[in-house]
Amino acid sequence: MTETAEKMESVVSSRLLVAGIDCPDCAAKVEKAVRRMLGVVNATFVFPAGSLNVEYNPQQINVTQVVEKVKKLGYEALEDNQKISEISQTTDFCIAGMDCPDCAAKLEKRIVKVPGVKTAQVNFGASKMTVVHSTQVAEILSTIEKMGYSGKVDEDYRIKNEPISFWKSNQYAKTTAISFIMLVSGLIAGNLDAPELIVNALFLTGIFLGGFLPAKNGISLIISAREFDMNFLMTIAVIGASVLGAFEEAATVVFLFSLGNALQSYTLDKTRNSIRSLMKLTPDEALVRRGATEITLPVKDIVIGDTIIVRPGERIAMDGKVSTGYSTVNQAPITGESIPVEKQPGDEVYAGTINERGSLEIKVTKVARDNKISRIIHMIEEAQGQRALSQQFVEKFAKYYTPTVIFLAVLVAAVPPLVLGQPFEKWFYEAMAMLLVACPCALIISTPVSIVFCNWERR
Repeated sequence: MTETAEKMESVVSSRLLVAGIDCPDCAAKVEKAVRRMLGVVNATFVFPAGSLNVEYNPQQINVTQVVEKVKKLGYEALEDNQKISEISQTTDFCIAGMDCPDCAAKLEKRIVKVPGVKTAQVNFGASKMTVVHSTQVAEILSTIEKMGYSGKVDEDYRIKNEPISFWKSNQYAKTTAISFIMLVSGLIAGNLDAPELIVNALFLTGIFLGGFLPAKNGISLIISAREFDMNFLMTIAVIGASVLGAFEEAATVVFLFSLGNALQSYTLDKTRNSIRSLMKLTPDEALVRRGATEITLPVKDIVIGDTIIVRPGERIAMDGKVSTGYSTVNQAPITGESIPVEKQPGDEVYAGTINERGSLEIKVTKVARDNKISRIIHMIEEAQGQRALSQQFVEKFAKYYTPTVIFLAVLVAAVPPLVLGQPFEKWFYEAMAMLLVACPCALIISTPVSIVFCNWERR
């Protein structure tokens, strides 16, 4: 009894703040690894708070060793008596709903303003955002949702392998189809001398269902970032045209705007699908020998130093060096070599290549995220994220364009009636006409249309 009491008295409790853990599964792995340490009595990870509660015997282990253990697992950790702002982590987010580079730039600016965020970089082409922060991931995700987008942590580089339906990935596809059907129905009904009420109802249905999404995004941006964008400009123009009774013109603007966004999303999806096809080159799992045991493990659970077994005809799952066996490997998917390369002990092999003749045992030298094909994908995404000088100019121009157009429209509607005594309805119509002309549907639709047709011609 006395011995047990002495042991209980010698147990010390400490609380560690851990950064970089974005999923409960990762937290469970850290908890399990710390529990296995000699001298640790118990370890409990509180995932929502990002904290690790550790009970340990100070005669066998100290808290510094626990911190070092967590760091070896790939995370940052410090004792709770230090400031949490000292921790910084880098998190990648997958963003859905971005329609243009201007939207990406505004999201980037808004995220930087979140307390605890040091830097944020949005890659519009890859629909990804990289954030260096000390705040909770949940707060960043909440800000993304407030901006009108949906986001999730990019926990695993292979998550993007999942095939996505065109109607799900392209949020403007359905609205474009609906607005087109309603516009055509309204035009046909008008030509058949249908009651005006029915014709207007068809146009209004197309306006509401087709314009709801850009209106929602435009208003969300004003509330969250205090900035105007093309979505808001289009919303004002359409509302103004509807107030004047120009339902046909308003429905046409909604359809063209939605079509431009849908085509732009389509071209971006084609690029993202090409990246997903690269990811499919590597297997999801591999046969691993640990000691005398052979087990099949997901690639994310394979660590440096493990030995994987690759039979003839199988794809190599990890980068490494051949430890046992002789074979030829088809490296065309990675290096472009048309002739298979002979491999023997000591030679380097790459994930995604195909083992042809003999069986190989390969000692893993890089984890899945750091292998050659992952670096290729990363370089492609970086190239997509780089902004040309012309694009930087357009982003700066767009910042001032929309507020200027809205201000000029207000002047057109207000000055002649108030100063010159002109009829308000006439100049309100002129102001709405100016907004409709300023709404750059032609410009928005021109680039995606040209890219789509260029890609079609290449086929």
